[in-house]
Amino acid sequence: MIEILARNLKRRYMAPSFSGATIFSILINMSIVISSFLIAYYSGGLWVKESSYREQPIVTFKHAFFTRLQGLRGATMEPFELVHSTLPPIN
Repeated sequence: MIEILARNLKRRYMAPSFSGATIFSILINMSIVISSFLIAYYSGGLWVKESSYREQPIVTFKHAFFTRLQGLRGATMEPFELVHSTLPPIN
């Protein structure tokens, strides 16, 4: 069979504005909003007025270096490499 027309069944439940269910729903929604703000405020991370963090690295100089230069020579395009170091095992 071919369906010609389909309608959804819609039911609406009405309650007075100041019923117990309405007041309960408003109180629950307000408590959820207020409790989430209180948790965020007392956890200390939401309203940070001022914060700073500094770190000084530990740097030591060993008076040693290694330099390696690679390239191609002029028109011959022959590869070359220059190496210089202050470390005795490399020189």
